[in-house]
Amino acid sequence: MQTIEEKIIDFMKNNNGMVKTSELKPYGVDLKKLQRMANSGKIERIATGLYLHSDFIEDEYYITSYRVPKGIFSYESSLYLHKLSDENPTTLTLTIPSGWNSPLLKDKRYTFYYLKKDLWSLGKDFVKTPFGNQVPVYSKERTLSEMISKIDKLDRDLVLNSLKTGVKNNLIDIKKLLDYADIFKCKNLTRAYIEVMIWFLTA
Repeated sequence: MQTIEEKIIDFMKNNNGMVKTSELKPYGVDLKKLQRMANSGKIERIATGLYLHSDFIEDEYYITSYRVPKGIFSYESSLYLHKLSDENPTTLTLTIPSGWNSPLLKDKRYTFYYLKKDLWSLGKDFVKTPFGNQVPVYSKERTLSEMISKIDKLDRDLVLNSLKTGVKNNLIDIKKLLDYADIFKCKNLTRAYIEVMIWFLTA
């Protein structure tokens, strides 16, 4: 018969190496048990209420999402998670609702954007990180349209190469992209980029 510790280890191995204390409460697991396992080096406490098995690598996207529950991955982080770019950003970018705060706001490893609640929730999607954990992210179309609307302030090559990847490999819905572009007031510019790309790809 398995011990409590063995059950916790098995749970973590089947959960991409992680466990939240809230996930174990229904089973009556004493949280001090997790603390003792962390002290012995069998697991690691990586955030309040979140533990990682010693055999697994930290998933920075999942951990960040756990620590910033109102955050939605956006901009460069969204492009990477959607595989529209192979550049894993050095800083993680999230969008949060106006007026909401997080202890990570002053951490230079993260970039935060603020939006009113209606725009913040628009186009929210979920994808799996490279480690197999599901995190909130803006849809490909929402991400690209928003970045095109600010293209003069961003890495133009990154934005256009990601758009090209999406168009070339049929990874984006052009109608949805233009709908979002209308919302972000860059529909004409977005259409022009798409038309030029399609021309080059079919020439």
